[in-house]
Amino acid sequence: MPNLSPHLQAPLDAFSAFFATVAQLRDPKTGCPWDLAQTHETLRRHMLEEAYEAVVEMAAPQKPKNLCEELGDVLLQVFLNAQLAQDAGTFSLQDVLEGINAKMIRRHPHVFGEGKVEGAAGVLAQWEVIKAEEQRQSGAAEANWFPYEKLQKIHPATHQGAAIGKAVGKLAFQFDFEEDPISDLVGEVAELQEVAMLGKERLSEIESEVGDVYFCLAQVCRKFGLDPEIAAQGGNQKVLSRLKSVEETARLQGRELGTLSREEMEAYWQQVKELSL
Repeated sequence: MPNLSPHLQAPLDAFSAFFATVAQLRDPKTGCPWDLAQTHETLRRHMLEEAYEAVVEMAAPQKPKNLCEELGDVLLQVFLNAQLAQDAGTFSLQDVLEGINAKMIRRHPHVFGEGKVEGAAGVLAQWEVIKAEEQRQSGAAEANWFPYEKLQKIHPATHQGAAIGKAVGKLAFQFDFEEDPISDLVGEVAELQEVAMLGKERLSEIESEVGDVYFCLAQVCRKFGLDPEIAAQGGNQKVLSRLKSVEETARLQGRELGTLSREEMEAYWQQVKELSL
């Protein structure tokens, strides 16, 4: 390997050191019991959590150290999953790196080749054309025109629900939610309420009805041009903000949040809610 400039050699050295650390964690004799017990399936939740935590910090540019740490956590998930695959003999971290590197070069002919594009929009259009050709050549293109495989890969689930609704909307036959998603949502909530009254012994049915409610919520968002995940996050942040205000209000009166009765908590909540309208 030719001599590299310091600004390239340093990250490569750090990369190698981290690779060795993850490999040690998975060593059958001297590794960590927790890491050795993991599978791709058990790591799914951690991959999602770390990605979400990184996304939160990406919206806070005034805290670069936090983002740096979260990106490291995301990288750990990539390395760990690659090490699991290498242990199983399916692929390696080298395969991951070579694959993504080849893809980036292949899909940027205007940078690494003789291609020419106009602006970011031109880059995106070219990207889709190259991607479609790759799928055609590999035989991975969907046999049916409806994009089942593509829709399966969309996450989180709220985004997937909105994407499914959009795809179905292109069919000549349209489901009812295409016309009046709010009425469908009300109907699904009623069905959920009906089965929930039967108790936890009907848990699988309750879960199924909850899924229907989520799907209908995604269609409501899509109808009004809203991002369902952003809407859900907004609701979460609203609750957290109000809880913080309840705690602050209670403390001003010499009370602690954990000591409030249900009635007192409700009174504080309504007070904060009215002030935030």
